[in-house]
Amino acid sequence: MGSIRSRSLADGTIRYRAEIRINCKDHPEFKESKTFSSRRIAENWLYKREKELNKNPELLVGKNSSHNLTIGQAIEKYLVEVDGVYSKSKVNTLKLLQKLPIAKRAINLLKPLDISNHVNLRKEGYLKLELRSVSPSTIQNELLQIRSVLAHASKVIHRLHEILAELDTQIHQCVDDKR
Repeated sequence: MGSIRSRSLADGTIRYRAEIRINCKDHPEFKESKTFSSRRIAENWLYKREKELNKNPELLVGKNSSHNLTIGQAIEKYLVEVDGVYSKSKVNTLKLLQKLPIAKRAINLLKPLDISNHVNLRKEGYLKLELRSVSPSTIQNELLQIRSVLAHASKVIHRLHEILAELDTQIHQCVDDKR
């Protein structure tokens, strides 16, 4: 998981850079490094940090960082912030969305293909959760709910206007499917 590299400074002293790099599918890349004056200190830091990351995997996805926020985490924050404002139906739809594969996708990595995959998944049904196929109006409702969560999160994330435009396209496509 981690590595240590040595490098010489201009004055001849040697520094040791401990680096941790983790690439997981469907998650943002995690990188962290720190420079030390001795190899032993670098090894100790690396060992402790790897142990901490294994114990607390939410650190890998940057749970507290808005840039690495997943749709599921954004839904959770949204539900907390608008608690009691919306109907049970909307809340239940959002809680269901948290269980679907799209919820694991980081917002900043969300692509039109992810939205299309979600639409196809809901049209075909999701056997893992024993969900049958749903009508275009249900899919449209889910996309509208995702859109409202992303619009709420857009205050912190700048690239969301592109994602919202793609969601609008998918929503209109669902409307056309109903006709």
